[in-house]
Amino acid sequence: MNERNIALRRALVKAVLLIATIVVVTTAMISLREGLYPPRALMLVLLMLGGNNSMFDLASRHTDTQVLVTLITFVRILILALAAATIMDFILRQRLPMLYTRRSKRMQNHVIVCGLGHVGYRVVIELERFDTEVTVVEQDSEVPSSVS
Repeated sequence: MNERNIALRRALVKAVLLIATIVVVTTAMISLREGLYPPRALMLVLLMLGGNNSMFDLASRHTDTQVLVTLITFVRILILALAAATIMDFILRQRLPMLYTRRSKRMQNHVIVCGLGHVGYRVVIELERFDTEVTVVEQDSEVPSSVS
């Protein structure tokens, strides 16, 4: 496993631990502040993380509880961002190498000609006469892409 993957895994573990810590702390604080049994407080916190705040009327709650519910909302956003970043990282790590290596894997035993000036053009014509696969690298975009 390369260093980038290790760093990504460490960051994900830290994020998950931070989220778990916030869930435990907010559950304990809501349980104590609102006089709820811990399982009920945990259920409320998990419902709020899922986006359902309708079971918990904030207007009649303590200011501390309102702050905690706001914190839970930010944690929900963090979870969504982490999930999106992880999925995109996975997709990009899988797809980008395929996009950049597809042509190079397909071509074997070919000749690369740099520049399609007078000499480069004649070299390409001669190589094609011998059925040699040719790749041309040209700086000028006005040069036609096909030689023959």
